Amino acid sequence: MFLALIVQITLVAARSGLYGNCSVSNNHLDANTKEFITDCDSFGYCAANDTCLPRLCRRDEFVLTSLLTSSTPAPPLCGPGSFCPDDASGCLRIVPVGGTCELNRDDECTPPIQAIVVPNPWGEEEGNGAICLLGKCMWGNVTIGSTCVTESTTYIGYD
Repeated sequence: MFLALIVQITLVAARSGLYGNCSVSNNHLDANTKEFITDCDSFGYCAANDTCLPRLCRRDEFVLTSLLTSSTPAPPLCGPGSFCPDDASGCLRIVPVGGTCELNRDDECTPPIQAIVVPNPWGEEEGNGAICLLGKCMWGNVTIGSTCVTESTTYIGYD
């Protein structure tokens, strides 16, 4: 068991830097934490040619600027009507209802035309009326008498 733990730590620490080798087939979500895992370090994404290239987009508005240099600038945020996928391989158009989306990524889904959002019990709007549920984009409402769709995801944190 001790040996297996050492191997696991070695694999996590062995991510490739920019222009290093990677395999797109290794991209996945960690089964416990749901974190996106790739062969590339935090500055790159694994391109189709199995090379870690600089990220082409980002989701987060605030970047750890202390990590940036002139050779690794912050990638741009995506504009309206688009989103940055988990692998940061470039901005994509938002997904229509019924299309495939990534776990916990409501921002990937096209909102209803009117985008009317019912506030929560505290009067705060939540989201834009679209939701990614069971890997499909749908609107976050249901007609009375229709069947509801639910999803349960368990997250485990190691602090």
